[in-house]
Amino acid sequence: MNTPWVWVGLRLVTVLGASLALGLVLGQVAWSMVVALSGYLAWHLLSIYRLDQWLKASRTLQQPKAYGIWAQVYDSLYNLRLRNRQGKRRLAQFLSRFREAAEALPDGAVALGPERRILWYNSAAASMLGLKRHDLNRPISHVLRHPEFNAFLRAGRFEGAVEVPSPVNESVQLSIR
Repeated sequence: MNTPWVWVGLRLVTVLGASLALGLVLGQVAWSMVVALSGYLAWHLLSIYRLDQWLKASRTLQQPKAYGIWAQVYDSLYNLRLRNRQGKRRLAQFLSRFREAAEALPDGAVALGPERRILWYNSAAASMLGLKRHDLNRPISHVLRHPEFNAFLRAGRFEGAVEVPSPVNESVQLSIR
């Protein structure tokens, strides 16, 4: 069994034993047990409150001082938060490298999200489609309003390409995949 859990059990048995002995001496066993268990419960509730405050308010990894099983809970959450931060940092670096690579492409690239809304585009796509910053999160069909393109989107079969004129320069034909 894990050592902090053994200490939790021993602490509870000690509190109950001491309150039972005190209750027998005072002739108030029930009240002695109620007071002891209430104190023990209050300590755990305070620990839960401190944990909640740390999780909600803390932007830093610095964890509050804790004892017993709560120290193990804080340590586990600290390690989880640390791994989460490292994962976010790696993901941000990957996204940065991806964006740099996509910017270097001579072809236009547009990333679409749910409901085919524009999440990101490179500078080549901006110049070919006339995309501006305010187009982010707009449906692509609101930006590129060509009937063939909209039919292509509705069909949902993207193995092929659709040829449409550029909204910026109608004499330029775009092959969209």
